[in-house]
Amino acid sequence: MKGANIIDRFATCRGLLAGEVLLCCWLLMAPAGAAEPVRSPVRAAFDATDTNHDRLLSFKEYLAGEGNPDIRRRDFHLFNIDGNGRLSGTEFAAIPGLVAAPKRGAIPDPFNHLFDAAQAAMQKSLKQAGQRDAAGVPAPTFVLLVLGTISPDGSQRMDDRWTAQADLDGDGRVNRMEAERFLEIHLGVRSPSGELLREPNGRVVALGRFQRIDTDRNQTLERDEFLQGRGDELSQQEFDAADRDRDGVLTFEEFGSPEGPGIDDPVEWFRNADENLDGLVGVAEAEQATEEARRALIPLSFRAFDEDEDGKLSLDEYRLSMLGNPVAMWEKVPEDADEDHLLSFGEFQFPAAQCELLRLYYFHRLDTNGDKLLTVQEFPFRAPPPNMFHLLAADGSEFRQLYANEEYPHCGSPAVSPDGKWIAFDGRRGGESLREQRILMTSIDGTDFRDVCKGLMPTWSKDGKQFACSRFKPKQGIWIIDADGSHARRIADGWAAQWSPDGRTIAFTNHNGVSAYDVQSGETREVLTAADHPYRTVYWNMCWSSDSRRLLFKARTDRGADLASIRMTGDDPDLKVHYSGDRSISEDSAWSPDGNRVVFCMESPEAGEQMLYEFDPTKDDPPKIVEGIGRSLTYRSGGCFTPDGKWLIVATKE
Repeated sequence: MKGANIIDRFATCRGLLAGEVLLCCWLLMAPAGAAEPVRSPVRAAFDATDTNHDRLLSFKEYLAGEGNPDIRRRDFHLFNIDGNGRLSGTEFAAIPGLVAAPKRGAIPDPFNHLFDAAQAAMQKSLKQAGQRDAAGVPAPTFVLLVLGTISPDGSQRMDDRWTAQADLDGDGRVNRMEAERFLEIHLGVRSPSGELLREPNGRVVALGRFQRIDTDRNQTLERDEFLQGRGDELSQQEFDAADRDRDGVLTFEEFGSPEGPGIDDPVEWFRNADENLDGLVGVAEAEQATEEARRALIPLSFRAFDEDEDGKLSLDEYRLSMLGNPVAMWEKVPEDADEDHLLSFGEFQFPAAQCELLRLYYFHRLDTNGDKLLTVQEFPFRAPPPNMFHLLAADGSEFRQLYANEEYPHCGSPAVSPDGKWIAFDGRRGGESLREQRILMTSIDGTDFRDVCKGLMPTWSKDGKQFACSRFKPKQGIWIIDADGSHARRIADGWAAQWSPDGRTIAFTNHNGVSAYDVQSGETREVLTAADHPYRTVYWNMCWSSDSRRLLFKARTDRGADLASIRMTGDDPDLKVHYSGDRSISEDSAWSPDGNRVVFCMESPEAGEQMLYEFDPTKDDPPKIVEGIGRSLTYRSGGCFTPDGKWLIVATKE
């Protein structure tokens, strides 16, 4: 099987995938407890066809039934699952058209073998880690074993949401039920919140479509949102029928209910697409039956899932493929973020997709040469446009491009020198890793450019003669360097230095807290320890208030992110939350010299991209989009203000 090398990376405890156990169709045919069994339509049709009353349908018996003989011939072979040349009651009940789709009988799910292999592999991984099985394993350990080692390039990463998914009862350990459910989520069998996405009868809840329509990312579909997202004449009727509580919004449960608008039927799609009735779907047939927005998935699915290489997809091959499995927005073209003309697993991302094992499975299937990277021939992707800096007048009256450099397409973290003449920032060439990031400078008028030294996130001293930055080499930590790149010295462990406006303190993150380096004494103290705050992560690119009294940062919460500030003097950090939400927020922000504006980037429900927002930290008003910005651009950072407060410099891309 193509991509089988992925299976030894999958693991969890023993469990059942939705639809693994076939429904007994006879339970559908005779209600329990009836004195005289009332035959269901399925049972009646079966009995009428079973002329020799042996509870099995031969090909001859089935072909003699009502309907197009060519279609019946195709369906007989398609649903004779065990290949014994006869249809059992269960196989017969699975054929579409006999009853309404929600009541159709079960059909074996091709995802079962992935689930079983994942269980076995996880058991092996647990034993290698000294654990007998998943039951009782600490949740973080379990998550790392399942997902922390799945990246083809060996990189490990942890997400606190995964730990919460694995530890439903909050006892800090994983039981067998929790492990099974966790695996189902990351194979795309369940939604991240636990709803089953795959029905035993072969239908699938189109979670990807829900995510596409839910433009404001509030996990519900408002009427206008739904009508705009669906865009057909039946949308109003679909919405009204699905809105069972008549509250004007569709929850995901309503969207994906058996009669709801969120159900896709890959089995029925396959039958309809199979125009020549050979029990297979070819490329031309798939193109004819697939909506335009998803047709780019057709050649990929045929290349990666045509097991027998006959140029066509069987029903199981189709159901396994990205084309036949609408649980994520697979049609969204990912981005080659490092511009190396290859797509790594880390770049193989799709909006809101939270099914890591399924995503990895697809990555391996598409990676036909096994080099753990995808070429554009193996999967289409796009190179990002080069980043730019734009200059925005503080009053919104002027907005213009300030800097773009094709040699260094990645740029960010701008910082204006105290005299207002230079912008220091970090950048790197296409194809280079983050470890190769460099400190660059451009004059404010764009007439001069300098490549200064290696480093990230520069921040100026008060006199402009030095800057502090973070570095990977020659040793990771916080460094102070002369403005011309000379006389570099390492001052502390940590990350994301920010020099205070009064020049006395350099703040940085360390051990998920905030530390402060006293420039005069050379001493470091912890201002905010991990025990002092409720956050899972305190982020880099913090910003100071102009009076050097407070520091503002982004922090991850269980539900999203906060923008919070702390007092940098005294013993009490006085943690204050300025904004809290579940939308994506960039790490860096800008605090105006007059103290009345904080500018940051946040995902915009209207634009679908990151936009520039602002709020007044002295008030409780919600953030609003900054006036005067170009609405056609995507914003990457809150940027920085010039020392006189008249201009804002922000990182953008087209």
